[in-house]
Amino acid sequence: MITTLGASLAHQELPTTAAGYRQLLAWARSFGVVRRAGVECTGSYGVALTRPCAGRTST
Repeated sequence: MITTLGASLAHQELPTTAAGYRQLLAWARSFGVVRRAGVECTGSYGVALTRPCAGRTST
């Protein structure tokens, strides 16, 4: 988690599973409103995380 100025705010490691993605979103939201999230490889590996971040369910 970084601030809008790029300063490190917190760090968390979670499993790359549906449950881990839900935990990640809950953790990020514990800091306030999440306005942006950066996810790499959204066309392949990152798509599983991108969907819940965008408020979509997996297909």
